[in-house]
Amino acid sequence: MAARYDYRWATGASVALGSLTNVETSLFTYTTPTYVAPVSDPVDPFPVRTFLASGKERGDGFVNHEWLFAVLPYAALDYIIDTFLVTSGSVVVSKDITIYTPTKDRGATTYARYTGLICLPQPRVDYERGTKCITNLRLRFRKLVAL
Repeated sequence: MAARYDYRWATGASVALGSLTNVETSLFTYTTPTYVAPVSDPVDPFPVRTFLASGKERGDGFVNHEWLFAVLPYAALDYIIDTFLVTSGSVVVSKDITIYTPTKDRGATTYARYTGLICLPQPRVDYERGTKCITNLRLRFRKLVAL
C-alpha cells in the first residue's frame, strides 16, 4: 500500500517542490498500518470579493486554508507540532511552512505549492480529544501565497 494523495509539506518559506514530503508518508510511522491523508476544499485564491462601481467584481485578500484529519493518534499530533511549530525548543503559535495542496483548475483537481504560516491547533477548537486519539483535527494555514 502507498500514499493515495499528493498533499505535501515542509517547514520553512518557499521550499522547493522536490523537498516537500508527502503528508501520508510522513505520518505513516504514527498511523501504521493505514496511510492517513487530510481532506480539503480547493484553495480560494480570492477570499475577499469587492464590487466596483463599474459592476465588476475584484478579488483579493489573504488566502487562508485548512486541512482536515478525521482521526489521528496523539503521537501524530505531537509529530506535527514538534516538526512544524517548534523554534529553539519552544512551541510557537505560528511558523513558516510550504504546502502542496489541491486547487481547482478548470474542473480538474490539481495541486499547487503555497508558502505561508501554519497555526498551532487548539484543543476543543481545532480538534477533539478522545481516549486513544484525536478527532476532527483542523490544521489552519494563514496568509498563503502561491509559488
